[in-house]
Amino acid sequence: KQMSATPDLAFINACHVGRTGSDLGAPRSGKRVNELAANLGLQLMRNGVKAVIAAGWAVDDEAALTFAKTFYGEMLSGRHYGAAVHQARRQSFDGGRTNTWGAYQCYGDPSFSIVASRAGIQVPHPVSAAQVIEQLDIATQRVSDATDLAFLQRVNEDVRALDNTELHRFPTIGAYEALGRAYSEMGCYADSVWAYRQAEAAGDGVERISLRSLERLTNMEVRLATDLVTQRPTPFPVVHEPDLPEVLFEKAKQRLDRLLAFEPTAERLNLQGSYHKKRAVTLGRRPRRAAIVSAVKAYREALRLELERRIEIDAYSACVWIQLSTLVTPDPELVLQRVVFELLEQQALADSPQVRGDGDRLGALLHDLRPSGNSRNLQISELLGDEGLGHEGLGHEGLGGRISRGPGDAARPSANERSDFWADARAGDLALTREMLSLSAQPGGNDQDSGPRPDDDVVQHYSAAFKNRSAIRERDSVLNHLRDLEALAEGRRQKWLSHLIGSLTRLGLD
Repeated sequence: KQMSATPDLAFINACHVGRTGSDLGAPRSGKRVNELAANLGLQLMRNGVKAVIAAGWAVDDEAALTFAKTFYGEMLSGRHYGAAVHQARRQSFDGGRTNTWGAYQCYGDPSFSIVASRAGIQVPHPVSAAQVIEQLDIATQRVSDATDLAFLQRVNEDVRALDNTELHRFPTIGAYEALGRAYSEMGCYADSVWAYRQAEAAGDGVERISLRSLERLTNMEVRLATDLVTQRPTPFPVVHEPDLPEVLFEKAKQRLDRLLAFEPTAERLNLQGSYHKKRAVTLGRRPRRAAIVSAVKAYREALRLELERRIEIDAYSACVWIQLSTLVTPDPELVLQRVVFELLEQQALADSPQVRGDGDRLGALLHDLRPSGNSRNLQISELLGDEGLGHEGLGHEGLGGRISRGPGDAARPSANERSDFWADARAGDLALTREMLSLSAQPGGNDQDSGPRPDDDVVQHYSAAFKNRSAIRERDSVLNHLRDLEALAEGRRQKWLSHLIGSLTRLGLD
């Protein structure tokens, strides 16, 4: 209990140290029985050791040596704790000559590893749907933290092995949902769509696929359709062949319409905005504008719903709404967008509480965002007070460059964000939004002969986020959003976005 250091792994290879207090003759009842440590193993777990092995009875020297050699060999080669213990028991069983294989009491998370970058799932074959789900969820978490492509490849192989050998044994809704999550984290959209559709088809009227999984399925269909049209490369070979892009878009739209009819939430409106944004990327110039306008409306409504629910500006919907709005000129809500952005910057700088608690300004903004509001007559001075921008401060200099961090991210995936990366990426999203607003404020902001703008501020924030132990899928999410904007922009904006993407790509972090 008084150890000054706590190791991750403790292997107490001595006889009887795993026995409980009652086995050792301690009283089974009494006033002070709660003060007795049951054994060394449990106390080490209380200290914070992640995995403990202790022998409950006398062990055979030869079998114990085999167990220890096997266990350490497996762990140091990158196997997970549960798999290493299982292999050590098998090797020390010795035909039942001794019972040493069962003497070792093993506590801790079976997915624990001391060489995390060198192994995939590598656990024994599951014997239930619950174990399949657990293994897939572990893989999903490992993908969300993967910074190395070789490691991501190994996890991908493990997930595909589960798909090929285990899912047909346990074809439950939960197992297919877990498979869909794992594939989506790896960017395997075609396989993720297949898995989620299997979960949808497995419903029997009593148990059904979750609404959250239906939202993810819609998101995957839209991303997959866009990648097929634009011929963006897939990270891994496709196992389950996808539908044609038009079929994917149509199925996603129908499902999203049903979800919104059931209950319009900010998440579903953001998905609707993403649908129209991605659809616009695949369309010709003339129908593209209408799709962008539809995306702008969806993100705007998502912003309004979140503001109404939390009395706080949601940076994700706000940033994408403003960014896409700058691509549709002339924009009748440019003044309103500048007000939203100024409040969003203040919210970021104040770490939210001061601005979040200012019900007067946010209440006025909420009124203006409602369909009955009139954003063209918005009084900026009333919203921002004496220290606001004022009409003379609407240009690039007036918007300040005071960004440190923000409460949302314009390129976020559907789930499982890592707070350290996305906190840094939000600053990049705010810088990006400010630059796009600045371009809109300048005469000829869409001129074909204008060169790219300096993008040092945006690159600095995004590159800082990329270098801060970012995962591959997190960087891909940011870059894919920038590529969407590049595909939709024209003239100066498109050149600037191309230059920005090139700068980030040259960092070697994509």
